[in-house]
Amino acid sequence: TLAGVTVLVALVSEVFVVSVQKAAEAFWMTPAFVGFIVVALVGGAAEMGSAFSGARKNRLDLSVGIALGSAAQIALFVAPVLVMCSYVLGPTPMDLQFWPGAVVMILIATLTAALVTNSGRSAWFVGVLLLMVYLIFAMTLYLLPPRAQ
Repeated sequence: TLAGVTVLVALVSEVFVVSVQKAAEAFWMTPAFVGFIVVALVGGAAEMGSAFSGARKNRLDLSVGIALGSAAQIALFVAPVLVMCSYVLGPTPMDLQFWPGAVVMILIATLTAALVTNSGRSAWFVGVLLLMVYLIFAMTLYLLPPRAQ
């Protein structure tokens, strides 16, 4: 069953990549916007659903744990493994060299997450703050793409 589901996920991923490429061209999306926003939203849909469910049941600790755990998993495991696999599988090796704007956004996101989770309490306006930070990042990536190197 696991092997069959893995093959189906690979096929759906191929369809997703082709459709995202066409949509990105049609809506003038930058590669940074597609990678940081579109793929992150679609790829994290299951975690977001669980986090929303936990928040709806007033389990903020569970909701924040799911969201931060998923981000830490991508940053500490998935990204380095993809870089190492790119030397064997990819046409060109990948690196983890980010453009300065991405480094600043990662720093702001990390500081925002630390400030939000530090107090252990929350209110609706903290959620609005988080959504506004995300919206600012999305607009920045859509309107001001990184310079080609």
